[in-house]
Amino acid sequence: MEKVRVKGKYYFGHPWIYSKKVVETGDARPGDSVLVYTTRGKFVGSALFNPNSTLALRIYSNSYVEFDYPFIKERIFKAREYRESIYPGASAYRVVFGESDYLPGLIVDKYRDGLIFQILSLGVEKKKREVINALVDVFNPAFIYEKNDSLKRNDEGLQPIKRLVYGELSGPVEIEENGIKFLIDIENGQKTGFFLDQRENRAIVRKYANGVEKALDLYSYTGGFTLNMLQVGAERVFAVDRSSTAIKLLEENVKLNGFDLNRVITFHKEVDDFLNEMLFSQEKFDLIIVDPPAFTHKRRSKENAIRGYIGLHDGVLRVLKPGGVVFTFSCSQYVGEEDLLDSFYQAARNQRRQFYVLEKLIQAKDHPILTGFPESFYLKGFVLKEVL
Repeated sequence: MEKVRVKGKYYFGHPWIYSKKVVETGDARPGDSVLVYTTRGKFVGSALFNPNSTLALRIYSNSYVEFDYPFIKERIFKAREYRESIYPGASAYRVVFGESDYLPGLIVDKYRDGLIFQILSLGVEKKKREVINALVDVFNPAFIYEKNDSLKRNDEGLQPIKRLVYGELSGPVEIEENGIKFLIDIENGQKTGFFLDQRENRAIVRKYANGVEKALDLYSYTGGFTLNMLQVGAERVFAVDRSSTAIKLLEENVKLNGFDLNRVITFHKEVDDFLNEMLFSQEKFDLIIVDPPAFTHKRRSKENAIRGYIGLHDGVLRVLKPGGVVFTFSCSQYVGEEDLLDSFYQAARNQRRQFYVLEKLIQAKDHPILTGFPESFYLKGFVLKEVL
């Protein structure tokens, strides 16, 4: 393993070192695993190296160790052990959460007997065959699907690719969460097919949806929140998503669980257009879920993202019944808890309305937040209730 030297002070625990800190690379090639030292000779750790990326070094160990098959298999095995300890018997969970599991740039999700993975770093891409072999050895899965269509791969100089790499896959996969069944579209769904990071929050929504007259699920995708609200007796749920494929699968999930389709009104349209229509028709909702995609993936566009949240919250509050409840989320690592709450406050202030913060919400435990690595804490949310 080649030695790479970096300037400046290094703080233990953070796995990223940017290219501007790299001063000496020796004969290290893009994608190699390297040993990282400071210019004063202090050992930092073993890392995956990509000089062509802004994020040049991704630390995967504080020891001298090669990023090879034995290391990859051991990390996947330990990651599986942790997930099975927190979700015993679960049919779906995130197996590997990148840097939080010391496998930087690797995402692996389990759906019943199959696995789906994403690779977001050149170093892991070069070890793709070892990753697949390790997954086979640890899980003995029915299938492994490669879902490498994320735009983040562009930063690493990687091309998009989607394909079945092991076993057999035919059609959607059925999983169960909190007693509710879901069909997962592995090949065509967003991300890896389901938003596993909202597991606990979907359970929390049941406390507030019990018996409500009319609820609204914005950015509903395939119905994670919608079905949980139906499960506890919400009389009617309006579900809105721009994807017709997602809306169709949501309706299939409603039927799969034996709920009356008349209790769900689906809308294939943009959320802003829907909110304007509801305002015009004077529709009001007791409970509203706001779970949009990330408004920004870059720090430099944070202010624009916050303005977007203010506008979204303004539209949501205009269709919320007096005394109603709002669940609101941000999945952008650059929009923090304070930013999200302040954007809600500004919209509420403009309408001269006041709210209690009932609960703070974060990502599921199978997406662990690593101390010293704030970027691993990306999903945050609040439950808010209007003060009358």
